[in-house]
Amino acid sequence: MINNTDKEKESSLPINISHVSKQFSRRNGLVNSQFLYAEIASRLANNLKYIKIKPKNIVDSGCGIGNNLSILQSIYKNFNYIGIDRSFHLLNIGHKKFKQKGMFNKIKDILTKKSVPIFIQSDMSASGLKSESIDMVWSNLALHWHNKPKSVIDEWHRILKDNGLVVFSYFGPDTIKEVRSAINNAKIETEMMYFIDMHDVGDMLIHNGFENPVMHKDTITLTYKNPLRLLRDVHYIGGNASMNRKKNLASKAWLTALCESLDKQRNNSLINLTIEIIYGHAWRKTNRKNNSEKTIKMAFQSTNSF
Repeated sequence: MINNTDKEKESSLPINISHVSKQFSRRNGLVNSQFLYAEIASRLANNLKYIKIKPKNIVDSGCGIGNNLSILQSIYKNFNYIGIDRSFHLLNIGHKKFKQKGMFNKIKDILTKKSVPIFIQSDMSASGLKSESIDMVWSNLALHWHNKPKSVIDEWHRILKDNGLVVFSYFGPDTIKEVRSAINNAKIETEMMYFIDMHDVGDMLIHNGFENPVMHKDTITLTYKNPLRLLRDVHYIGGNASMNRKKNLASKAWLTALCESLDKQRNNSLINLTIEIIYGHAWRKTNRKNNSEKTIKMAFQSTNSF
């Protein structure tokens, strides 16, 4: 496992990425939220079925414990998998999970030309990989956890070969809007994370040298009888990494006020929790000159599910 945690300087979104790493490590590979992460990964993979590409080197940007490897293996054969994540704890789980065991498995992998996954501890915006060495970047529900999304997209462009593909998903601005509204209505002194609009990410792709970005969104609505269960799932999904969040542990009075505010949102005895998912893919081109002078067409779609 390789360590490369250098980061470039850039104006940042109010996201504490150190907090993100710590919280994800404490959540044991997001076991309790795999129902969501796995579902979105499956939908993201469906988009690849209509794209003609035979990648030899795939980077999983924000890979966690490497759960997406099996999905990629169901679509592509004989490729090298490189997982990148800031969390040493998650990468260590992934490394142990996919480590070769015994001579039989080593021989089997040689005969089937199956490569051993590589896991690199690194910031998504500074992977340390060789420029123009990767055929495809895959990133499932990771971009919104970074305080410098433009730098992440620039890094994707740097490591991709000509005509390389990036395919990704992330939380859109309506995600957990009910919790944000409940906090405001209860006048609780904290701030939740805000998520980037897909048009802004589309612009970032174009300005960072990508062509023909296609963006669309899904809205998943989860329903709860108990506000505490809702808040528990928000915690399991990744929690609140806002720089302006309440620094101390929530008091009983704080939690009661939040639950009462959520209770007021009930519709047919249930409380909704919105998860907006943005999906995107784009192709890497080497000529980055005059991108701002071109008339670029981006495809945007909106769908609802669940």
